[in-house]
Amino acid sequence: MPKPIEVRDLRIFGDESSHTGDKDFLTYGTLSCDGKNLNTVVAELESASGGSASEFKWNHLKSRNRGRYLRFATTVLQLLEGNGALWYRCVVIPLNESTYRSYPDRGMQDFVFFNLIAYARAHPVVPAMFTVILDKGVPFSTADLQVRLNNRDNIEHDKIGRFASVTERDSKDSRLIQAADLLTGAVAFANNADERIDTWRMKFAKQVAKLANIPVPARHHRDLGIKRGDLATFRLNSVRGLGHISIFPVDWKTEEVALHQSESAAQLAKLPRDALFADLLELGYCFDLMCPRCKHRVSNFFLVRPTSRSVSDYLPPRCGKCIQPKPPLPPIRGLVFVTGRPG
Repeated sequence: MPKPIEVRDLRIFGDESSHTGDKDFLTYGTLSCDGKNLNTVVAELESASGGSASEFKWNHLKSRNRGRYLRFATTVLQLLEGNGALWYRCVVIPLNESTYRSYPDRGMQDFVFFNLIAYARAHPVVPAMFTVILDKGVPFSTADLQVRLNNRDNIEHDKIGRFASVTERDSKDSRLIQAADLLTGAVAFANNADERIDTWRMKFAKQVAKLANIPVPARHHRDLGIKRGDLATFRLNSVRGLGHISIFPVDWKTEEVALHQSESAAQLAKLPRDALFADLLELGYCFDLMCPRCKHRVSNFFLVRPTSRSVSDYLPPRCGKCIQPKPPLPPIRGLVFVTGRPG
């Protein structure tokens, strides 16, 4: 008798750091564990908290509570390194290469999507289901993100509905969101702060990096003098996907255009060739127009322009905000992508 197919039940907890203020890099990190290990992991984290009901959060880190935070971080990293009960994935994104500051809702959803879709790509064949829990207060619809993730997973892997749910939870009620926040805060601090500043927060970030003990590629050790346990292992372009801790520096300018191009093509290809933009507006869809050269974006574009053109033959005009370079570059057409769905 054939054995029943075991479906991996992966629980994913996410939080961001450095999304406010004048920072150079934004980081988004997720901690994941198998559903069968969830209760054990949570129990260990509760034990590491010392029975305290207070929340562990990078922005709440003070000199007086650094010891308690370090004990909690040590337990998280032991779970990452020891029996493989946890996995951590973080993307580091240069904000000056993204549209986040102008369009924070769409920008943050892109960052979270980019982090989460990697879980589906890591399981292209293996049966898996993903339950995603984000820190409360994300500036976008989690239902829309779930639809977007499942659509992309279906296009790339021919899978249906593997992202079973994408919800929000107050970090006060989740030690795993708190753990993701603490690690992501340390990575963000390493990328945004000057290492020469000898503050207690810098000392804490260095202690976390030493505990993480991330392997260093030979070329970085040889050319840059980076060693295992250095704070630089948390820094942009220092390490990519080693062990149970994966930190991915992202060339976001390239990734964002590629992401929107693929989604734009996939979305428009599903529509009837004779569909008019006016018809889709009546159904409750919204559209943005984005220039891939200068990133200028017009929201609800077809609410202020003629909508009698069909989806199949419409080519947006060149962006009028682009400054003509010399010598001239080939004209670039804009991207149209769906930003909403019928309510």
